[in-house]
Order: sequence, then structure tokens, then C-alpha cells
Amino acid sequence: MNLNINTSGHTISSETHDYIKSKISKLGTFHSKLIKTEVFLKKENKLEENVMEISCTIPNKVLHASQSGNSFEQCVDLLVDQMAQQLKKNNALNRNFERNSIDDIINDQVENDEL
Repeated sequence: MNLNINTSGHTISSETHDYIKSKISKLGTFHSKLIKTEVFLKKENKLEENVMEISCTIPNKVLHASQSGNSFEQCVDLLVDQMAQQLKKNNALNRNFERNSIDDIINDQVENDEL
């Protein structure tokens, strides 16, 4: 999985960077074909909030999640949970689709054999 961490107009500490990287890398366990993950970090000056967005690219889809909070560490903890749920849901949908497609192919072959 390719991981990009982008900050807009500010820098983050190496500890924060490593923490985000370690948390995001766990998303690969929820989808075997996770191609790329992009993390966007922003600071809202007016609200003094940290905003974090994650985009995960899997075959034929891009999944998004965003969160705001007092710290980037807090945001990444919540975002990893949100993205893990999306990846699990996508896996379940793909399994059902594949299962139904295989059943349709088998049924078509059986019907053709009967003719």
C-alpha cells in the first residue's frame, strides 16, 4: 500500500507523523487490494481545530472519511475506525457480488446442459 501524508501550510512533529503512519498502515489488514491511502492534515485557524481527511483507493472505488478534533492523534484514531468499517462493508459487498455471479454462471450452465 502506498501512503501519502499531506499537510497544508504547517508542519507536524516526527512523532505525530510516525503515529499516523502506524495507525494508517493497519488499514491494509481490512482489504487485501488497498492500492493507495492519502491523508490530508489541515489546521482551522478560526476554530483552532485540526481537520484530517483520508482517501483510500481500492480497485474501482475511492473511499473517503474526515474528522476534526483537538489533535491529529485523536482524529486518526477515529478515522481508522471509520475507514475500517467502510473497507469491511466493501469486502462484504464484493463477496456477495462474486458469490451471486458464480451462482448465476453455474445455473446458466446447468440450464444449458438440460436443453
